[in-house]
Amino acid sequence: MSLFGTFESTCHALRESCRGYPDGPPRVLDVGCGTGEMLAFVAGDIREGCGVDITHDAIASARRNAASLSHIRFERAAVEELPSLGLGTFDLVFIVGALEHMADPAVALRAVHAHTHAASRVVIVALSPKAPHAIVSRWMLAFTDHPVIGHLSVDALAELGSRTGYALEEAYPLYRGSRRTKAARGVGALLGAYDTLGGPTRAVVLAPQHHSDSSPLGESRPSGDGGAH
Repeated sequence: MSLFGTFESTCHALRESCRGYPDGPPRVLDVGCGTGEMLAFVAGDIREGCGVDITHDAIASARRNAASLSHIRFERAAVEELPSLGLGTFDLVFIVGALEHMADPAVALRAVHAHTHAASRVVIVALSPKAPHAIVSRWMLAFTDHPVIGHLSVDALAELGSRTGYALEEAYPLYRGSRRTKAARGVGALLGAYDTLGGPTRAVVLAPQHHSDSSPLGESRPSGDGGAH
């Protein structure tokens, strides 16, 4: 995603989600974490983090990269194996660049739901299916070990969420590029114009529906960490 100016904007969006969590530094699960860059970026803003990925090499690299961060761990597992890991519940769940590689994304959202509570939020970074680079990525990765099955629009994610125990809370476009320098801001403006070709990359926030819980967002989290240390 960095080639298209979205990596830094994604990191900052996830950091703002962490800083804005109402009960203080959150406990975070990163599904499809890759080499762990996202968790490393938000490490100073979270209470505890766990990254899960199916790829052995990615997890090995993530563990090396985060060796000095004692409150972050990584587990090699497929998303459907999450309930068997005994990870407990999380305040925030990140899903970045993962659902589009899954034959049945509903399996992932159902597995994640078991690790949420009433005040949890699931943040999904969604490329527009019509964006030129999304179309190119589907073509380029078609014959690799990790093909893109299909990018999901906001409407598709909302419908998928409604079938797997979530409600759409909000969806907002990510800022494109970097704000660090005037030149980078100019590139961001150009990338923003490029988004008009197929639609922007968005952060989609899903709220898990726990019908046995009536506590609103902002009430105290469940006590304990579910045994994940």
